[in-house]
Amino acid sequence: MAKENPQITYVVAAVGFETTAPAYALMIREAKKEGIENIRLVTALKTAIPALEWICEHQEDVDGFICPGHVSVITGSRVYEPLAEKYGKPFVVAGFEAEHILAAIYRIVRQLEAGEPCTENLYKNAVKE
Repeated sequence: MAKENPQITYVVAAVGFETTAPAYALMIREAKKEGIENIRLVTALKTAIPALEWICEHQEDVDGFICPGHVSVITGSRVYEPLAEKYGKPFVVAGFEAEHILAAIYRIVRQLEAGEPCTENLYKNAVKE
């Protein structure tokens, strides 16, 4: 539409985390390649780690985290290790199926019971270190 109507400025709300940012980058790259100059982005892109760190620092009643599988596909699972070490909380990467979430809750509870919070990847078919 932007290419067909260069007199109109198109504004895209670019919202999301690590998983959506590449799509906006691709859109910008393709528009630039085709000489399309009438697209603007209003961005609200975030990264998960600062959000998790804020929670750790401000919400003492959170015992552990189920780390989002889709974000972790982009970042890898090791990105949570400094948080687990710094805050002494479990960070368990899981998918979004019910059995994945239940398994993550189980692993969080086990880590807390053992007094050994760490980062654990239960979504290895999609998430690498």
